[in-house]
Amino acid sequence: VCKLKMKFLAVVLVALAVTHVAVGSFVGEWTNDSGRAYGVSLYVCVSGSNFYGYYSETGILRGTIAGSTVTGTWYEGGGHFPSIGQPTWGPFSLTLEEDTDTDPADDTISGTWSYAGEGVSRVWGVETRISTTAPSSSQCWVPSSTVDRDDILGRWSDLGSGYDTRICRDTPEDLFFATYTYGGADLNEGFAQGVIVNGIYMGEWNEHVASLSGTELYDTLDGLDGFRIVWWDYSADHAADINDDTLHSSESYDVYNGKATDKQCLSYFDSSSASLVAPLAVVALGLVGQFF
Repeated sequence: VCKLKMKFLAVVLVALAVTHVAVGSFVGEWTNDSGRAYGVSLYVCVSGSNFYGYYSETGILRGTIAGSTVTGTWYEGGGHFPSIGQPTWGPFSLTLEEDTDTDPADDTISGTWSYAGEGVSRVWGVETRISTTAPSSSQCWVPSSTVDRDDILGRWSDLGSGYDTRICRDTPEDLFFATYTYGGADLNEGFAQGVIVNGIYMGEWNEHVASLSGTELYDTLDGLDGFRIVWWDYSADHAADINDDTLHSSESYDVYNGKATDKQCLSYFDSSSASLVAPLAVVALGLVGQFF
């Protein structure tokens, strides 16, 4: 009986260790009201000294922890096109401050962030912990350890949302371009293009039929044999529209349909009504004229 009680106690203690974090840990859910602020929340996971964050379903943080400070890079959809103005990635540094009452919920993080190449540090103000429960790898957008980011290239489907995409890469320039479709019988089509930085894809999307456009971010995801895309419409209020799937959504592409040709990835421009975004593609890629 005593052994059974001890075994039960051990299981309970392990469960507590998995779902809650100790004082001094970055792990948990935090506010997202400063720095790269979008008003929802920041989820953080840690593996060894590796830091993984996903904030307001908009951007990701990847960094390395040393003591109570993490330094790394933030990434958001957009890339670096004229309509963006600034590169949508750059360095950040956050320091964890422990509260003296030993309650992890009273810890804070704050620090600095910059645009890539800017050389100017901007304040990342105080974020407070919302929950000490350890998030899932999906909530933190932990990348896959088995899927290579070059494997994102090709023809993919997301059976859950009905999206199909063809993604190609302009290797010398570290640019990507893609044509995607969705909507079943009422087929909708769009074009995405952007930059690849540290293996992470950041770009813009356009749909000529309804004159829609916005940003999107691609990366692999732990436990997924494919990759995740998160996108936003430019008109969206990130905090208010977080649950509006007409202005924002996340897709998991998990069905690989083979390699894609440049012509397939640029098939959006088969339609003459796509000419509104063609000039941007010509500037960014210089490829449209080779096929159409």
